[in-house]
Amino acid sequence: MPASWLSCTCIAEKKRDFVPQKKSRPSVFITKYNTPSVYLNPVLSITMHIKRIYLNTVILSVIAAGASLYSCNRSSQKLRTESASESSESIKPATMNYIETFQADVCDKIILEYYNKLSDEGDNIAPQKEATITNADTIKKITTLFRAFPDQGDMMVKMGNVPVLKVTLVYQDKAVFFKYYENSVQTPATSFYSTPPKEEKLLFELLMAIVNS
Repeated sequence: MPASWLSCTCIAEKKRDFVPQKKSRPSVFITKYNTPSVYLNPVLSITMHIKRIYLNTVILSVIAAGASLYSCNRSSQKLRTESASESSESIKPATMNYIETFQADVCDKIILEYYNKLSDEGDNIAPQKEATITNADTIKKITTLFRAFPDQGDMMVKMGNVPVLKVTLVYQDKAVFFKYYENSVQTPATSFYSTPPKEEKLLFELLMAIVNS
């Protein structure tokens, strides 16, 4: 065999032995800058987003509930304070003390309670007649009249079952009262006048005119 054929045959065999290698394509999950896989997985990304939304919703609900509870507590406290204030203002005349002196200040209002018998008041029977005086001029006139009374009389009287007129003076922070037994006023010293001042009768007639009106 000629030498040129042998050379060509060797070259052909070398060409057949050389098989070009295909370059492998990179995986779609290979990242160049170490990007977290969560951003490459759409399902996982959506799930995490939903969880964050749910967590934020829960946090906001807890905050709203706390604010509502705080508001309720404040409202309840305010209501209790207002109720206590109203209770202190609406003083029951039956629990008040007898007036200590007729030289009293002008009050805010006057409550009149008329009982047919002394025993009715003692038995907590409702008064037969009642009236509330709020007119400033009338209150001032009544105050001027009873200020003319001495705080002590010169005789003691044992009362029978006579009519009673209870006069309660109501102030912002207290209430005091005095009483007419029949038509005679009892002094702060629990005594009566053997010679009453003229203002005793004038005041009684004025108060009875109001309670009967």
